[in-house]
Amino acid sequence: MKKNDIKNTTKYFLFFLLSFFLYNIKELWPLQQFEWSSLFQLDILWIALAILSMFFIERQVGSLSKKIKWLIAISILLFVMIHPMASSITIGGYLAFFYFLMLLTFVCHIKIKYSLSLSLGITVTFLLLLFYIIGICDLLILTPWILGFLALLSLGWLGFYYLTKKKNIIEDLNDFLNLEFLLFAMLFFISICSGFGRYVHTWDEYNMWGLNAKKIIINDSLDGFSYPPIMALWYYISHIFTGFSEPNLYMTHTIFIYIYMMSIFSFVKDKKTIPLLLVLLFCLPALFGGVFGYDTLYADYPSSAVFTFGLIYSYAIVKKENNFVHRLMLLLIAVIITLIKPQGFVLATTLLVIDGMIHCVEDYHWKKKTIWKNIWAVIKRYWIYALIPLFMYVMWVKISGTFFVVERFSSPEITPSTLSGTFISEINIYYLLQFCLHVFKFMDTTLLNVANISSFNYLLLTLLAIYGYYWIKEGKFQKAMLKTLPFFCGILCFYFLTTLSMVVMMNTSDALDLVSFSRYLNNFNVGFLAFLFWLLGVKLYQTKKVPYIAFALVTLVIFIGVPMTQSFSFFADMGSRLAQKQEIEERQQKFEIALKYTEENSRIYVIDQQDKEGYQPMCYSLYYLFPRYTNVNGSINWKIQTSSNREEIKDWALDANHFRTLLGENHFNYVLLYSSTYEFFDEIDFMVKKKSDKSLNKYSLFKVVTEDGSVMLEPIA
Repeated sequence: MKKNDIKNTTKYFLFFLLSFFLYNIKELWPLQQFEWSSLFQLDILWIALAILSMFFIERQVGSLSKKIKWLIAISILLFVMIHPMASSITIGGYLAFFYFLMLLTFVCHIKIKYSLSLSLGITVTFLLLLFYIIGICDLLILTPWILGFLALLSLGWLGFYYLTKKKNIIEDLNDFLNLEFLLFAMLFFISICSGFGRYVHTWDEYNMWGLNAKKIIINDSLDGFSYPPIMALWYYISHIFTGFSEPNLYMTHTIFIYIYMMSIFSFVKDKKTIPLLLVLLFCLPALFGGVFGYDTLYADYPSSAVFTFGLIYSYAIVKKENNFVHRLMLLLIAVIITLIKPQGFVLATTLLVIDGMIHCVEDYHWKKKTIWKNIWAVIKRYWIYALIPLFMYVMWVKISGTFFVVERFSSPEITPSTLSGTFISEINIYYLLQFCLHVFKFMDTTLLNVANISSFNYLLLTLLAIYGYYWIKEGKFQKAMLKTLPFFCGILCFYFLTTLSMVVMMNTSDALDLVSFSRYLNNFNVGFLAFLFWLLGVKLYQTKKVPYIAFALVTLVIFIGVPMTQSFSFFADMGSRLAQKQEIEERQQKFEIALKYTEENSRIYVIDQQDKEGYQPMCYSLYYLFPRYTNVNGSINWKIQTSSNREEIKDWALDANHFRTLLGENHFNYVLLYSSTYEFFDEIDFMVKKKSDKSLNKYSLFKVVTEDGSVMLEPIA
């Protein structure tokens, strides 16, 4: 054996020992308590095979062999370092998920010749649309086989392509494994770190985002879905690789965001711009706060990320090559936005309006007499095109209403008038004027956490920044104004449609209070600001007319204005995650009795008589008791009238007799007491079968039985 071979063998053997030690460090400490049999798991075999492949790659010559070798080494180190910290997280599954995405992206990259960042977004877009169709056909149970087939098909296509075309795969891999690849690998790792110790914790997550993920994974179907399913489908696809757990939902949620936000690194020719764009990407959610972060499962940030991708694709690709294929791709991106959340069709329509107006401006011949003719021509050409997102959303509503019927508890007599019907059903001049006044006042509220910038100031600053870009690029006032017009029209379109949707979709009280209005607007604001970062940081710098220091100063101001714990929340909030975990475990404990003593197909009526947390416990029950049916429907049906609260809840008329009737008419099997009072037991005393071993208030689960035609409650536990 050659001296060099001995040296390499020793090096890789030591690397294996280091990996073995790091992987098992949790089992090895303290030293006197570990068992040797627990150290040798299947993962160790995969690590050994990966290191063996590095040994053979070492013999190859060229930059590609070094890239692949370091890629494998980094993957192994990440795997063995993270495993002891989170043994419940299948890091091997995440690595398989990463390489699966990269395999499909590499095929897309070879086929369409785009950069990795754009190819990745296009790949995931097609993957989600494929599984949307599979889900509608109720064939999600075949997902593991379909994913395996896609991987084999990709490998087969690559083999066929390079054998028949006689292309050099080494050159293509060298081009693919570039700085963008390293950036995504880093963001992928950050996404895993951001999910450690995170659990479903907000009412919308219990009621919708987390519940939808749990529903589709348990049922292997879209059965029971009424909400747009794209994010649930993404969680479902990823769980095939990673398994299901609440931290995994947050990890794959962040991965989804970064897949589409990677587009801001496309067309970067000067590498000095990348660190600035990376800092801005980390600061972006902190600028707006709320649900735009990595600690929630809300679909707002993902929809903003896809919107950013769509804007960049439209501006950089469709603008230059306005053909059917590129326009179809942009339309598919708009469809994805539409199927992320109900308000998604507004964002998707805005994307298509901006795209249409860009082409209107590009076709303008700089003669005042032709501008209105051009605008009318664009309207005639694109009006059906712009309505497709709304059509797709309506089609999903019809499909889900026909094939995926959602059964929810309903009792109109305990729903107050302010929560029934929409604002538009009771509209009059007074309400309309009041609503418009609230919207105008809203424009003065703080939007950005940096420098207390209001919504109105933000819109002016973004339009001014775009105008400044075109003025510097074109050097003409009129031309710069005209090229800013598409974005101005896009802003008007989004704000108008969002305001209109509040009137159409919400009840009177929520519409007048502009509930979640800022959140809906920020779907556009976040995505548009990310696009602006790309436009100024990449395109403007390429003009060579503005020094690099200008963009660097803007980045520095934003970075200084945002607290570090918010900019790097994927690492910085570990302490709060631990505290939150204890609170969530205590919450889960209240439902353990029901999970233990009831069947999965049973119907459980949940009572929260103390009513200290409002509607929250009902959302908890919907999530933790799934797939069991519960009495959650948005009305106050979780407590009954007693002497102390009769005046408070008289509008809902849920007294003990009415409660008894509801149990029988809706065929409930059990009653679970999330909280109770002595007054509550006094009110229902006539319908409870007594137990002699302990007092009634010690029970929290009752079985609903019928005796002589009357509904009775039998204490269980």
